[in-house]
Amino acid sequence: MDARRMADEIGHIAGLDELIKLLERLKGLRSQSIPLDEFWRDMPLCSEPSLDEAKLCMAALNEVRIHLGRRIRLLHKAHTPLMLANGIDTLPDEILSQVFEAGHLMDTDGYRWGHLRICEPTAAKFLQDKGIVNLPCLKYLYHDIPINLTSWNLPSLSGIVGHFVQVPAVFATPSQLTSIELVFLESFDATSLSQALCSTTNLRCLALTLASCTSMDGDTLVVRPGHSVPLESMEIGIRGQTSWKVVQTLFDALFSFSASTTEIALHNLPNSDGPDSLYTSDNKIFPYGSEIKICVLEMVDPYGVWTNFSLLEEVVKGCNIAHTVHIEASVATMIDDPEKCTWESFSSLRHLHLKYCDQLTEREVEALVTNLMVGAEPGKGLQSLEIISCRGISEEFVLDLIYAAGPNKITWIPRCNKSLS
Repeated sequence: MDARRMADEIGHIAGLDELIKLLERLKGLRSQSIPLDEFWRDMPLCSEPSLDEAKLCMAALNEVRIHLGRRIRLLHKAHTPLMLANGIDTLPDEILSQVFEAGHLMDTDGYRWGHLRICEPTAAKFLQDKGIVNLPCLKYLYHDIPINLTSWNLPSLSGIVGHFVQVPAVFATPSQLTSIELVFLESFDATSLSQALCSTTNLRCLALTLASCTSMDGDTLVVRPGHSVPLESMEIGIRGQTSWKVVQTLFDALFSFSASTTEIALHNLPNSDGPDSLYTSDNKIFPYGSEIKICVLEMVDPYGVWTNFSLLEEVVKGCNIAHTVHIEASVATMIDDPEKCTWESFSSLRHLHLKYCDQLTEREVEALVTNLMVGAEPGKGLQSLEIISCRGISEEFVLDLIYAAGPNKITWIPRCNKSLS
Protein backbone atom coordinates (compact mmCIF):
# COMPACT_ATOMS: atom_id res chain seq x y z
CA MET A 1 0.00 0.00 0.00
CA ASP A 2 1.48 3.39 -1.02
CA ALA A 3 1.65 6.43 1.30
CA ARG A 4 -1.14 8.35 -0.50
CA ARG A 5 -3.61 5.48 -0.21
CA MET A 6 -2.74 4.96 3.43
CA ALA A 7 -3.22 8.66 4.14
CA ASP A 8 -6.62 8.60 2.41
CA GLU A 9 -7.78 5.62 4.47
CA ILE A 10 -6.60 7.15 7.73
CA GLY A 11 -8.19 10.46 6.82
CA HIS A 12 -11.58 8.78 6.38
CA ILE A 13 -11.61 7.11 9.82
CA ALA A 14 -14.71 8.48 11.54
CA GLY A 15 -14.06 9.81 15.03
CA LEU A 16 -10.30 10.01 14.59
CA ASP A 17 -10.18 13.66 15.66
CA GLU A 18 -12.23 12.92 18.78
CA LEU A 19 -9.96 9.98 19.61
CA ILE A 20 -6.84 12.13 19.23
CA LYS A 21 -8.32 14.80 21.53
CA LEU A 22 -9.11 12.15 24.11
CA LEU A 23 -5.61 10.71 23.94
CA GLU A 24 -4.11 14.20 24.30
CA ARG A 25 -6.19 14.79 27.41
CA LEU A 26 -5.02 11.43 28.79
CA LYS A 27 -1.41 12.33 27.99
CA GLY A 28 -1.83 15.56 29.96
CA LEU A 29 -2.58 13.59 33.11
CA ARG A 30 1.14 12.82 33.49
CA SER A 31 2.09 16.48 33.79
CA GLN A 32 -0.85 17.32 36.08
CA SER A 33 -0.44 14.26 38.29
CA ILE A 34 -4.18 13.55 38.06
CA PRO A 35 -5.14 9.94 38.84
CA LEU A 36 -6.74 8.12 35.93
CA ASP A 37 -9.81 7.22 37.98
CA GLU A 38 -10.50 10.90 38.67
CA PHE A 39 -10.19 11.76 34.98
CA TRP A 40 -12.98 9.36 34.01
CA ARG A 41 -15.06 10.26 37.07
CA ASP A 42 -15.00 13.96 36.17
CA MET A 43 -16.30 13.35 32.64
CA PRO A 44 -20.12 13.91 32.31
CA LEU A 45 -22.18 10.74 31.95
CA CYS A 46 -25.66 11.96 31.03
CA SER A 47 -25.06 14.38 28.18
CA GLU A 48 -25.81 13.18 24.66
CA PRO A 49 -22.71 14.81 23.13
CA SER A 50 -20.54 12.92 25.61
CA LEU A 51 -22.14 9.59 24.64
CA ASP A 52 -21.79 10.27 20.91
CA GLU A 53 -18.20 11.32 21.37
CA ALA A 54 -17.39 8.13 23.28
CA LYS A 55 -18.97 6.00 20.52
CA LEU A 56 -16.96 7.85 17.86
CA CYS A 57 -13.77 7.30 19.82
CA MET A 58 -14.53 3.59 20.14
CA ALA A 59 -15.28 3.26 16.42
CA ALA A 60 -12.05 5.03 15.53
CA LEU A 61 -10.11 2.87 17.98
CA ASN A 62 -11.48 -0.31 16.36
CA GLU A 63 -10.58 0.96 12.88
CA VAL A 64 -7.05 1.79 13.98
CA ARG A 65 -6.78 -1.66 15.54
CA ILE A 66 -7.62 -3.26 12.17
CA HIS A 67 -4.94 -1.21 10.42
CA LEU A 68 -2.38 -2.06 13.12
CA GLY A 69 -3.24 -5.76 12.84
CA ARG A 70 -2.63 -5.63 9.10
CA ARG A 71 0.67 -3.86 9.67
CA ILE A 72 1.79 -6.40 12.26
CA ARG A 73 1.08 -9.26 9.87
CA LEU A 74 3.10 -7.59 7.14
CA LEU A 75 5.99 -7.03 9.53
CA HIS A 76 5.77 -10.62 10.72
CA LYS A 77 6.14 -11.91 7.15
CA ALA A 78 9.18 -9.72 6.65
CA HIS A 79 10.64 -10.60 10.06
CA THR A 80 12.40 -13.89 9.23
CA PRO A 81 14.55 -12.68 6.30
CA LEU A 82 15.56 -9.58 8.27
CA MET A 83 16.68 -11.72 11.18
CA LEU A 84 18.59 -14.02 8.86
CA ALA A 85 20.38 -11.07 7.33
CA ASN A 86 21.12 -9.20 10.57
CA GLY A 87 22.10 -11.84 13.08
CA ILE A 88 21.18 -15.52 12.91
CA ASP A 89 23.18 -16.23 16.05
CA THR A 90 20.64 -14.39 18.21
CA LEU A 91 17.69 -16.62 17.22
CA PRO A 92 16.29 -19.18 19.69
CA ASP A 93 16.69 -22.85 18.80
CA GLU A 94 12.95 -23.23 18.17
CA ILE A 95 13.00 -20.55 15.45
CA LEU A 96 16.16 -21.96 13.91
CA SER A 97 14.58 -25.39 13.53
CA GLN A 98 11.47 -23.89 11.94
CA VAL A 99 13.60 -21.91 9.52
CA PHE A 100 15.32 -25.12 8.43
CA GLU A 101 11.93 -26.81 8.16
CA ALA A 102 10.95 -24.15 5.66
CA GLY A 103 14.14 -24.83 3.71
CA HIS A 104 15.82 -21.47 4.28
CA LEU A 105 19.57 -21.35 3.81
CA MET A 106 21.55 -19.85 6.60
CA ASP A 107 25.09 -19.25 7.74
CA THR A 108 25.51 -20.73 11.22
CA ASP A 109 27.47 -23.53 12.84
CA GLY A 110 24.69 -25.33 14.75
CA TYR A 111 26.68 -25.73 17.93
CA ARG A 112 23.80 -24.75 20.22
CA TRP A 113 20.90 -26.45 18.47
CA GLY A 114 18.85 -28.77 20.68
CA HIS A 115 16.14 -29.71 18.16
CA LEU A 116 16.32 -29.90 14.36
CA ARG A 117 13.63 -30.62 11.77
CA ILE A 118 14.75 -31.20 8.20
CA CYS A 119 11.80 -31.34 5.83
CA GLU A 120 13.22 -29.87 2.62
CA PRO A 121 16.00 -31.26 0.38
CA THR A 122 17.51 -27.77 0.11
CA ALA A 123 18.02 -27.63 3.86
CA ALA A 124 19.67 -31.06 3.95
CA LYS A 125 21.94 -30.17 1.03
CA PHE A 126 22.92 -26.90 2.67
CA LEU A 127 23.94 -28.68 5.87
CA GLN A 128 26.03 -31.19 3.97
CA ASP A 129 27.64 -28.61 1.65
CA LYS A 130 28.53 -26.29 4.52
CA GLY A 131 29.84 -29.11 6.68
CA ILE A 132 27.37 -28.39 9.48
CA VAL A 133 27.55 -31.91 10.86
CA ASN A 134 29.08 -31.26 14.29
CA LEU A 135 26.04 -30.70 16.52
CA PRO A 136 27.16 -31.38 20.09
CA CYS A 137 23.93 -30.18 21.76
CA LEU A 138 21.39 -31.75 19.41
CA LYS A 139 18.97 -33.99 21.32
CA TYR A 140 16.12 -34.47 18.85
CA LEU A 141 16.21 -34.89 15.07
CA TYR A 142 13.24 -35.16 12.73
CA HIS A 143 13.59 -35.69 8.98
CA ASP A 144 11.35 -37.04 6.23
CA ILE A 145 13.84 -36.93 3.38
CA PRO A 146 16.86 -39.17 2.72
CA ILE A 147 19.88 -38.01 4.72
CA ASN A 148 23.12 -39.74 5.62
CA LEU A 149 24.04 -39.25 9.27
CA THR A 150 27.02 -41.59 9.42
CA SER A 151 29.52 -38.69 9.21
CA TRP A 152 27.67 -36.48 11.70
CA ASN A 153 28.88 -35.88 15.26
CA LEU A 154 25.79 -36.12 17.48
CA PRO A 155 27.03 -36.93 20.99
CA SER A 156 23.82 -35.72 22.73
CA LEU A 157 21.24 -37.16 20.34
CA SER A 158 18.58 -39.15 22.22
CA GLY A 159 15.56 -39.10 19.89
CA ILE A 160 15.19 -39.52 16.15
CA VAL A 161 12.21 -39.57 13.78
CA GLY A 162 12.96 -40.63 10.22
CA HIS A 163 10.48 -41.16 7.41
CA PHE A 164 11.29 -43.22 4.30
CA VAL A 165 14.81 -43.98 5.52
CA GLN A 166 17.62 -46.44 5.00
CA VAL A 167 18.96 -47.95 8.21
CA PRO A 168 22.74 -47.43 7.82
CA ALA A 169 22.23 -43.76 7.03
CA VAL A 170 20.02 -43.16 10.07
CA PHE A 171 21.84 -44.75 12.98
CA ALA A 172 24.85 -42.55 13.64
CA THR A 173 25.02 -43.19 17.39
CA PRO A 174 22.55 -45.98 18.25
CA SER A 175 23.85 -46.71 21.75
CA GLN A 176 22.70 -43.36 23.18
CA LEU A 177 19.25 -43.24 21.56
CA THR A 178 16.27 -43.52 23.91
CA SER A 179 13.52 -42.93 21.33
CA ILE A 180 13.37 -44.14 17.71
CA GLU A 181 10.56 -43.68 15.18
CA LEU A 182 11.19 -44.89 11.63
CA VAL A 183 9.05 -45.39 8.53
CA PHE A 184 10.26 -47.71 5.76
CA LEU A 185 8.76 -47.43 2.29
CA GLU A 186 8.65 -50.40 -0.10
CA SER A 187 11.68 -52.20 1.41
CA PHE A 188 14.10 -52.20 4.35
CA ASP A 189 17.45 -53.70 5.28
CA ALA A 190 16.65 -56.35 7.90
CA THR A 191 20.29 -57.15 8.65
CA SER A 192 21.28 -53.52 9.24
CA LEU A 193 18.19 -52.88 11.34
CA SER A 194 18.85 -55.87 13.59
CA GLN A 195 22.50 -54.84 14.02
CA ALA A 196 21.55 -51.27 14.89
CA LEU A 197 18.85 -52.32 17.35
CA CYS A 198 21.29 -54.62 19.14
CA SER A 199 23.43 -51.53 19.80
CA THR A 200 20.59 -49.51 21.36
CA THR A 201 21.46 -50.15 24.99
CA ASN A 202 19.43 -47.20 26.32
CA LEU A 203 16.34 -47.47 24.13
CA ARG A 204 12.98 -46.87 25.86
CA CYS A 205 10.50 -46.15 23.04
CA LEU A 206 10.49 -47.77 19.60
CA ALA A 207 8.06 -47.10 16.74
CA LEU A 208 8.45 -48.73 13.32
CA THR A 209 6.17 -48.63 10.28
CA LEU A 210 6.41 -50.74 7.13
CA ALA A 211 4.59 -49.02 4.27
CA SER A 212 4.00 -51.11 1.14
CA CYS A 213 7.12 -53.17 1.89
CA THR A 214 7.07 -56.13 -0.47
CA SER A 215 10.80 -56.85 -0.35
CA MET A 216 13.78 -56.53 1.97
CA ASP A 217 17.54 -56.58 1.91
CA GLY A 218 19.61 -58.88 4.09
CA ASP A 219 18.60 -62.25 5.49
CA THR A 220 21.07 -62.60 8.37
CA LEU A 221 19.79 -61.16 11.64
CA VAL A 222 21.70 -60.20 14.78
CA VAL A 223 19.41 -60.90 17.70
CA ARG A 224 19.45 -61.20 21.47
CA PRO A 225 17.48 -63.74 23.58
CA GLY A 226 13.71 -63.44 23.29
CA HIS A 227 12.00 -60.84 25.51
CA SER A 228 15.26 -60.05 27.28
CA VAL A 229 15.47 -56.31 26.54
CA PRO A 230 12.95 -54.10 28.39
CA LEU A 231 11.22 -51.16 26.72
CA GLU A 232 8.58 -48.73 27.86
CA SER A 233 6.65 -48.86 24.59
CA MET A 234 6.82 -50.43 21.15
CA GLU A 235 4.52 -49.41 18.27
CA ILE A 236 4.45 -51.34 15.02
CA GLY A 237 2.50 -50.24 11.96
CA ILE A 238 2.02 -52.54 8.97
CA ARG A 239 0.16 -51.03 6.01
CA GLY A 240 -0.17 -50.81 2.27
CA GLN A 241 -0.27 -54.56 1.46
CA THR A 242 3.12 -55.20 3.03
CA SER A 243 4.14 -58.82 2.58
CA TRP A 244 3.61 -61.06 5.60
CA LYS A 245 7.05 -62.60 5.01
CA VAL A 246 8.62 -59.18 5.37
CA VAL A 247 6.60 -58.61 8.55
CA GLN A 248 7.74 -61.90 10.06
CA THR A 249 11.38 -61.01 9.41
CA LEU A 250 10.84 -57.68 11.16
CA PHE A 251 9.30 -59.48 14.13
CA ASP A 252 12.27 -61.85 14.22
CA ALA A 253 14.53 -58.81 14.59
CA LEU A 254 12.33 -57.35 17.34
CA PHE A 255 11.60 -60.49 19.30
CA SER A 256 14.26 -59.74 21.91
CA PHE A 257 12.31 -56.71 23.17
CA SER A 258 9.84 -56.86 26.03
CA ALA A 259 7.79 -53.67 26.11
CA SER A 260 5.45 -52.63 28.88
CA THR A 261 3.03 -51.50 26.17
CA THR A 262 3.00 -53.08 22.71
CA GLU A 263 0.81 -51.68 19.93
CA ILE A 264 0.32 -53.28 16.54
CA ALA A 265 -1.75 -51.74 13.75
CA LEU A 266 -2.51 -53.68 10.57
CA HIS A 267 -3.93 -51.56 7.77
CA ASN A 268 -4.98 -52.46 4.23
CA LEU A 269 -3.51 -55.98 4.16
CA PRO A 270 -4.82 -59.00 2.25
CA ASN A 271 -7.24 -60.85 4.56
CA SER A 272 -5.36 -64.11 4.19
CA ASP A 273 -2.14 -62.42 5.32
CA GLY A 274 -3.66 -60.96 8.50
CA PRO A 275 -3.00 -63.74 11.03
CA ASP A 276 0.45 -64.44 9.55
CA SER A 277 1.32 -60.76 10.09
CA LEU A 278 1.18 -61.31 13.86
CA TYR A 279 3.81 -64.08 14.00
CA THR A 280 7.55 -64.53 13.71
CA SER A 281 9.00 -66.79 11.05
CA ASP A 282 9.22 -69.69 13.56
CA ASN A 283 5.48 -69.41 14.38
CA LYS A 284 5.71 -67.47 17.65
CA ILE A 285 3.02 -64.87 18.11
CA PHE A 286 4.68 -61.49 18.37
CA PRO A 287 2.54 -59.22 20.63
CA TYR A 288 4.08 -59.31 24.10
CA GLY A 289 3.75 -56.97 27.07
CA SER A 290 1.73 -56.18 30.15
CA GLU A 291 -0.51 -54.03 27.92
CA ILE A 292 -1.22 -55.12 24.35
CA LYS A 293 -3.13 -53.13 21.74
CA ILE A 294 -4.05 -54.64 18.38
CA CYS A 295 -5.91 -52.71 15.71
CA VAL A 296 -6.91 -54.21 12.35
CA LEU A 297 -8.28 -51.68 9.86
CA GLU A 298 -9.54 -51.78 6.28
CA MET A 299 -8.40 -55.13 4.99
CA VAL A 300 -8.27 -55.48 1.20
CA ASP A 301 -11.48 -57.52 1.20
CA PRO A 302 -13.95 -55.52 3.33
CA TYR A 303 -16.26 -58.56 3.65
CA GLY A 304 -13.62 -61.15 4.46
CA VAL A 305 -12.95 -62.66 7.89
CA TRP A 306 -10.06 -64.48 9.51
CA THR A 307 -10.99 -68.14 9.53
CA ASN A 308 -9.52 -70.72 11.90
CA PHE A 309 -7.85 -68.02 13.97
CA SER A 310 -9.04 -66.74 17.36
CA LEU A 311 -7.19 -63.54 18.08
CA LEU A 312 -7.64 -63.10 21.84
CA GLU A 313 -7.02 -66.75 22.59
CA GLU A 314 -3.79 -66.77 20.59
CA VAL A 315 -2.53 -63.56 22.18
CA VAL A 316 -2.91 -64.75 25.79
CA LYS A 317 -1.44 -68.14 24.93
CA GLY A 318 1.69 -66.43 23.62
CA CYS A 319 1.99 -63.83 26.38
CA ASN A 320 1.65 -64.93 29.99
CA ILE A 321 2.13 -61.38 31.35
CA ALA A 322 -0.71 -59.67 29.48
CA HIS A 323 -2.56 -57.63 32.08
CA THR A 324 -4.61 -55.42 29.74
CA VAL A 325 -5.62 -56.21 26.16
CA HIS A 326 -7.24 -53.85 23.65
CA ILE A 327 -8.52 -55.31 20.39
CA GLU A 328 -10.15 -53.46 17.50
CA ALA A 329 -10.71 -55.96 14.72
CA SER A 330 -13.88 -56.51 12.73
CA VAL A 331 -12.45 -59.57 10.94
CA ALA A 332 -11.45 -61.75 13.90
CA THR A 333 -13.14 -64.00 16.40
CA MET A 334 -11.83 -64.00 19.97
CA ILE A 335 -12.24 -67.62 21.13
CA ASP A 336 -12.42 -70.70 18.94
CA ASP A 337 -14.40 -73.13 21.10
CA PRO A 338 -15.25 -72.04 24.67
CA GLU A 339 -15.71 -75.68 25.69
CA LYS A 340 -12.16 -76.58 24.64
CA CYS A 341 -10.47 -73.30 25.55
CA THR A 342 -7.53 -73.46 27.98
CA TRP A 343 -8.74 -70.81 30.42
CA GLU A 344 -5.53 -71.02 32.47
CA SER A 345 -3.89 -69.05 29.67
CA PHE A 346 -6.01 -66.05 30.72
CA SER A 347 -4.75 -66.06 34.31
CA SER A 348 -2.87 -62.74 34.04
CA LEU A 349 -5.63 -60.89 32.16
CA ARG A 350 -7.38 -58.22 34.26
CA HIS A 351 -8.82 -55.76 31.72
CA LEU A 352 -10.23 -56.48 28.27
CA HIS A 353 -11.41 -53.85 25.78
CA LEU A 354 -13.11 -55.00 22.57
CA LYS A 355 -14.10 -52.41 19.97
CA TYR A 356 -15.62 -52.87 16.51
CA CYS A 357 -15.19 -56.63 16.88
CA ASP A 358 -18.05 -57.58 14.57
CA GLN A 359 -17.24 -61.31 14.61
CA LEU A 360 -17.57 -61.38 18.41
CA THR A 361 -20.47 -63.60 19.48
CA GLU A 362 -22.60 -63.64 22.61
CA ARG A 363 -21.39 -67.20 23.22
CA GLU A 364 -17.79 -65.98 23.39
CA VAL A 365 -18.67 -63.13 25.73
CA GLU A 366 -20.69 -65.39 28.01
CA ALA A 367 -17.74 -67.78 28.19
CA LEU A 368 -15.38 -64.92 29.12
CA VAL A 369 -17.65 -63.74 31.93
CA THR A 370 -18.43 -67.21 33.24
CA ASN A 371 -14.83 -68.43 33.30
CA LEU A 372 -12.95 -65.24 34.18
CA MET A 373 -15.35 -63.08 36.21
CA VAL A 374 -18.02 -65.06 38.02
CA GLY A 375 -16.67 -66.53 41.23
CA ALA A 376 -13.16 -65.10 40.79
CA GLU A 377 -11.17 -64.38 43.95
CA PRO A 378 -10.76 -60.69 44.90
CA GLY A 379 -8.05 -59.08 42.76
CA LYS A 380 -7.93 -62.03 40.40
CA GLY A 381 -9.72 -62.87 37.20
CA LEU A 382 -11.08 -60.36 34.72
CA GLN A 383 -11.78 -57.09 36.55
CA SER A 384 -13.29 -55.12 33.66
CA LEU A 385 -14.76 -55.91 30.26
CA GLU A 386 -15.59 -53.20 27.72
CA ILE A 387 -17.59 -54.05 24.60
CA ILE A 388 -17.86 -51.09 22.26
CA SER A 389 -19.70 -51.07 18.93
CA CYS A 390 -19.62 -54.84 18.44
CA ARG A 391 -22.54 -55.75 16.16
CA GLY A 392 -23.24 -59.22 17.50
CA ILE A 393 -23.86 -58.22 21.11
CA SER A 394 -27.40 -57.18 22.17
CA GLU A 395 -28.58 -55.04 25.05
CA GLU A 396 -30.77 -57.76 26.58
CA PHE A 397 -27.84 -60.16 26.63
CA VAL A 398 -25.53 -57.65 28.31
CA LEU A 399 -28.12 -56.82 30.99
CA ASP A 400 -28.19 -60.46 32.07
CA LEU A 401 -24.36 -60.57 32.12
CA ILE A 402 -24.10 -57.44 34.24
CA TYR A 403 -26.38 -59.05 36.81
CA ALA A 404 -24.26 -62.22 36.84
CA ALA A 405 -20.84 -60.52 36.94
CA GLY A 406 -21.69 -57.81 39.45
CA PRO A 407 -21.72 -54.00 39.22
CA ASN A 408 -19.05 -51.87 37.52
CA LYS A 409 -17.37 -54.74 35.71
CA ILE A 410 -19.00 -54.76 32.28
CA THR A 411 -19.44 -51.76 29.99
CA TRP A 412 -21.41 -52.03 26.75
CA ILE A 413 -21.69 -49.25 24.19
CA PRO A 414 -23.49 -49.97 20.91
CA ARG A 415 -23.01 -47.98 17.73
CA CYS A 416 -25.90 -45.71 18.67
CA ASN A 417 -23.80 -44.53 21.68
CA LYS A 418 -26.27 -45.78 24.30
CA SER A 419 -24.24 -47.26 27.14
CA LEU A 420 -24.78 -49.79 29.90
CA SER A 421 -22.49 -50.55 32.80
